[in-house]
Amino acid sequence: MNKDVFPQLCCSFTLTLLLCFRCTVIADAQEPPADDTVSVVATVLDKKIFAKSSAPKEIAGRIHTKVAYYVMTDWAKQNNVKPTHEGLQELFANEAKKIPKELYETEEGKQRIALAVGWVKGSAVDWVTAKALHEKFGGRIATSSFGAYTAIEGRNAVLKEYAAEGKIKFHDPEIEKHFWDRINSPRVLDVTISDQKRIASRFAKPPWEGWGARTAEILRKEQQAKDHKTDNDGVKRSGDSAELPSK
Repeated sequence: MNKDVFPQLCCSFTLTLLLCFRCTVIADAQEPPADDTVSVVATVLDKKIFAKSSAPKEIAGRIHTKVAYYVMTDWAKQNNVKPTHEGLQELFANEAKKIPKELYETEEGKQRIALAVGWVKGSAVDWVTAKALHEKFGGRIATSSFGAYTAIEGRNAVLKEYAAEGKIKFHDPEIEKHFWDRINSPRVLDVTISDQKRIASRFAKPPWEGWGARTAEILRKEQQAKDHKTDNDGVKRSGDSAELPSK
């Protein structure tokens, strides 16, 4: 990837993340917001989790992913489970060559690629963590259409371990009850896989390999659709989209 482009893509993705987190109901700030309806509902690894007053079941539903995220991130760090920075850089550099060059020339294009890069990085972290947890604890895995991976038994075992060690504390017994009900629910993400052969195939090769070509194909089809609509409107086309490099 162009050296000038990569930092811009990272910056765009970071801004997107910040905007998303600012819109969440649960606040990450360690001091309570100036709102009487907001209170600390849990503490995870000394990090306070705030939520607006509502039914305990609803609060548990909103915070369970954040609690799991803090714990899984810490577990991965403690066990040195992560895709290497060098590996990700090489991945992005190689895959980005498959993206039409015109996309780097507009802010919209850069932002769209940045989102794709961010998705790949998140997918990489999820996949590596789930793979390590599954190798240690076995059991089922769950996947989502957005590339998320969860080793169900592994995640649950680590959450229970952290709770037993006092690293997860709930400040309302009803919220705690509903949290564990949610965690132990058989429905996780979009697809749950129990067959060990299928799970082995999922972990045989990183799922983000080839994202550049897939992203380029999606963007190319979108551009073709826009060009077709422009033609139908009787307006001159600005130019054909770039051809994909051969795979």
